[in-house]
Amino acid sequence: DLNHGEIGEVTKKYDWFLDQFGVIMGQTSRFSKAGVINFWIFLVSIVLSEVAASSSLRLDPAEHHYTLSREVAVLADSSGSLTFTAVNAPKYDSRWENLNQTIFNKGFTSVVYWFRFSLANPEVSAREMLLEVGYPLLDSVDLYFVGRSSKKKFFKHYHIGDKLPFSERLIEHPSFVFPLTIAGHSNADVYLRVQTTSSMQVPLSLWSPTAFLKKSQAEILLKGILVGLMAVMSVYNLFLYFAIRDKSYLYFVLCIANYALGQAITMGIAFPYLWPDNPWWNDKSLVVANNLGLIGMALFSKHFLKLPDRSPKVARLFSCYAFLCMALAVGSLVLPYSVAIQMTVVGVVLIPLSAYLMGIKLWINGIRCARYFCIAFTCFVVGAIIFLLNKYGLLPRTVVTEYAIYVGSSLVVCLFSFALADRINTERIDKELAQHQAIANLREYRKLYENALEGIFRISLDGKPLAVNPSFLTLIGATSMDDFFAKVRNLGEYIAGSKMEYQRILAILEKRQKVVRYEMKSKKLDGTSIWCEVSAMVVDPTEGVAGYIDGSIIDTTERKKNELQLNYLASHDPLTDLINRREFERRVQNALNHCDKHQSAHALLFLDLDQFKIVNDTCGHEAGDELLRQIAMIFYRHVRQRDSLARLGGDEFAILLEQCDLEKANEIARCLRSDVNDFRFVWGQQSFSLGVSIGLVPMLTGSESVTQLFSLADTACYEAKDSGRNRIFVYNAEDGNLKRRQNEMQLVSTVSDAIERNDLVLYRQAVRSINPGQPIDERYEILVRMRVKGELLPPGAFLPAAERYNTITVLDRSVIQSFLAWLSQYPEHANQLQMASINLSGQSLGDADLLLFIQSAFKYYSVDPAKICFEITESAAISNLGDTLHFMDALSRSGVKFALDDFGSGFSSYGYLKTLPVDYIKIDGSFVRNIVTDPIDYVMVKSIADIADAMKIDSIAEFVEDESIYDKLKPLGIKYIQGYYVGKPEPLPDFTMATDQYTAVGL
Repeated sequence: DLNHGEIGEVTKKYDWFLDQFGVIMGQTSRFSKAGVINFWIFLVSIVLSEVAASSSLRLDPAEHHYTLSREVAVLADSSGSLTFTAVNAPKYDSRWENLNQTIFNKGFTSVVYWFRFSLANPEVSAREMLLEVGYPLLDSVDLYFVGRSSKKKFFKHYHIGDKLPFSERLIEHPSFVFPLTIAGHSNADVYLRVQTTSSMQVPLSLWSPTAFLKKSQAEILLKGILVGLMAVMSVYNLFLYFAIRDKSYLYFVLCIANYALGQAITMGIAFPYLWPDNPWWNDKSLVVANNLGLIGMALFSKHFLKLPDRSPKVARLFSCYAFLCMALAVGSLVLPYSVAIQMTVVGVVLIPLSAYLMGIKLWINGIRCARYFCIAFTCFVVGAIIFLLNKYGLLPRTVVTEYAIYVGSSLVVCLFSFALADRINTERIDKELAQHQAIANLREYRKLYENALEGIFRISLDGKPLAVNPSFLTLIGATSMDDFFAKVRNLGEYIAGSKMEYQRILAILEKRQKVVRYEMKSKKLDGTSIWCEVSAMVVDPTEGVAGYIDGSIIDTTERKKNELQLNYLASHDPLTDLINRREFERRVQNALNHCDKHQSAHALLFLDLDQFKIVNDTCGHEAGDELLRQIAMIFYRHVRQRDSLARLGGDEFAILLEQCDLEKANEIARCLRSDVNDFRFVWGQQSFSLGVSIGLVPMLTGSESVTQLFSLADTACYEAKDSGRNRIFVYNAEDGNLKRRQNEMQLVSTVSDAIERNDLVLYRQAVRSINPGQPIDERYEILVRMRVKGELLPPGAFLPAAERYNTITVLDRSVIQSFLAWLSQYPEHANQLQMASINLSGQSLGDADLLLFIQSAFKYYSVDPAKICFEITESAAISNLGDTLHFMDALSRSGVKFALDDFGSGFSSYGYLKTLPVDYIKIDGSFVRNIVTDPIDYVMVKSIADIADAMKIDSIAEFVEDESIYDKLKPLGIKYIQGYYVGKPEPLPDFTMATDQYTAVGL
């Protein structure tokens, strides 16, 4: 069947052999011995080459199937440009390699491969065989058949592939099948050229027609069963979706239907039966079907495992998977097949594996449905991994690797269908249990309804009673159900207390649909009013049932009485029955708001009783309480109905005079003072006269806040006391004394805040011996500064206010605590220290706990008491001489020194000097400052120095500002000097105020 040109192509290498043979023979004629050797070497090499290159498959009449492997040689064509003529050229002989795999599998590759093998028919008759290339997804397969016999040679070429319509195939079969005829006593050479964008898998089998028919029938039956199983399960679950309307079934149908389609495409049975004339769609359909199946799987896993409730983040991940698969399904229509199929294969493993891992996690957490999910996906994941490794050429193409994903998918479908069926059964059982539970709950509710302590009712929207429980009958005062329904026509009016109130409740219910613990006044059947808490909700009408109101009611009459009593107590003083400070402040705030809004004027009175302490101390607290009650009655007689009288605490009262100008307020204040003057308080055999100090502050438009008003009134009241008591002081913004006192009161608050915030800073000022020949030792006085808004205030700016308003005691303790704490941090300095002086106020000396505080502080900080000297003023020492002597004696025994500060300023200094156990006298600086110019001051200082010397007490001169004062003091026998001439005050290095002021020393 070959023409002359074709015969030349086929026999070219044999012509080359003859030419070479002639050359060798020519050499043999000249060099006989060498030529013969060369000839035999050439002949052996040619024979061995032919044997190695084309070991023929000898056809046995008894064999009907051959799996071609070792008989096949492979040539890789990277460029894809080699022709049949080219691959037969001698220069390509060395590039042919024997097939070392049972089935050729290179995975995804763009290389074109050539295959060749030879067949030998030793029989007399011709042999008909079928060559099957068993992978349906190859793009192009070309077969070249060269037959050789003793009579003739012939050549055939076939071209098929899944890029061509199915009708162009030689034999209509899902795989690629070629008919081959090998004449009797002849050989044949078969060449295959294979090119594909899918996985390069080329399984080659040789069949007799009869054996191939039997094998095809069994194979098609198996494939039909696998695909049919999925199709049947798809229809079954689709009907379940229409019956139950659970999206899980719909997504499951989407998954298994497309997997069935994908299997049909991969098996090659979709092409001939569904779109035989559309090879373009056949090329794209596998990617589209697989991605639609993955969408169904992702969404099915999300809903079946209820991930939105159990793991929202993972639920969003599966939604992203579905979106990406949809994008890939659409994009595969334009993407190259090789790119789209590889991305799809990754999804085939990633999405099931993600679902599998999530199922394991939920199974571990005890979720029952996850158990079936994991078992099913175990089959699929194993099959998918085998499928992936096979497609990438990492596993050989066998029946196991080829059908693993089909078998896995089929098992998944069966197991998931069972899981969904089990879910239906579980839900049915759960519904039955829920029904039984509901019945039990209904019975329990009926018991609760009958035995509930609160009244339960149901009424129509127009108020008609529909149902009530026994507790409601008791609450409303009915003797029985018959009695209740006979007497009540509109229950809403009883619950709400009146028809108008019931209409208001209905309006609230219409707007909000319910009320919870709504407090109202209800009434009983006999007309008695009671306080109740009502909770109710509107039940909307349904078909055949009108709307109604369900609710409950609790009698809160007793609780309401208690609440009113508590509210009264919270706003009133229990002793005098007057309003208290809290309620008074609220009314003052309202009055301030009224001033600003209506341009009105009010007045505020602060009243402080004079001599109240005398009554309390003389006759006891019972007498003091009775006195306060009687004074409250006196004040009450002058209060108008719109005014407010309050007891602020102790013996302090306040009156808010509303709509009252300053003149009228002053008149009322005078009347109050006059009545108190005329009043005589009698207790037992004793009679007391009293007075009252009154501070008056006008309240006008633009007045200060309540806090500021109280501060002004308090300041005015103090001014009235300081002016001689039993007086009226009217606040005037221009009054200098009042401003000063107000500033002092503000400073008191600032001092307290500074102590709490550790804003006090300790300074020290050196004390030196007046004799220059004496060695300089470490002596100094501790001074205190206060940090306010970044600035340091000197002691004269805040200490007087602290003393006046009783804050100085806390400040003294803070200074002692902080200095001892600082000293304990610097032990080397403490060893060198001779003496550190700390000032104590008179109020601190009167504090009974101060002695224990100081002793505990010395012990806690391990400071030697001999290093400390306390300076006390003469006036402070003698104000309570007995307590002062006890205090000084106790500390002196432990080594503490004492100095009498500001000596000479008091009229009795010399008399008490012999009584007080002091170690130092500090001469008042007012004498030292002018000693150079004032001879009297000089004499005073000299006399003090002489007295101190006679009593063996060291004297210290303060305010030594310059050398002239120093020179004047030197001959007087003064022991120590202090002042700017010696050294200015300086802060303690690295000083921080101690934070735990009292707990640190156990107080």
